[in-house]
Amino acid sequence: GITQININLTTQKLFALDSPLIELDKLRVDYQVPQYSMATVFVSNLGNLSDTKLQDLGSLVNKFENLTGSWGTVGTRFFLRDFLSYENSLEGNELDTIPKEDIVKKLSKLYNPDDLRSFITWPEYTYYRGFIKFKDDTNELDRFFFTTAYHGENLKIWAERAKMLNQWRDTIDKY
Repeated sequence: GITQININLTTQKLFALDSPLIELDKLRVDYQVPQYSMATVFVSNLGNLSDTKLQDLGSLVNKFENLTGSWGTVGTRFFLRDFLSYENSLEGNELDTIPKEDIVKKLSKLYNPDDLRSFITWPEYTYYRGFIKFKDDTNELDRFFFTTAYHGENLKIWAERAKMLNQWRDTIDKY
């Protein structure tokens, strides 16, 4: 019997019994969590971003986008895809034939760190300023993060969210 007990520590148990936050949290769990749960992955100690390393970063993001419940590329904010698309547009090439998940793989040779600062000044990419950090006053990338979204009714259950977290950790451990 004791091995079949369902342990479910919820945030609602942390509030006073008469707190209005209990109802607010219930709404969050019922409506927001199943539709949009987000993973944030921080990448540091980059070193020299060679063609191979860029492709490995693209592969890491693709793995996150292919986990169960992922929104895929539409739910991911990964500056490198947009940056390489930006670099490609400077070359005057069309991107229509490249699937979004393959952009890093196909265009990694176009990576030019000297263009990163001008990239984040373009109005459609300014939000990436909060995603990347440069080394001192150089154009060299120090660290960054990307986000990707997940969904599923099962995410209302803490044990299922823990399984998802373990999938994220297993994916990171491979890199």
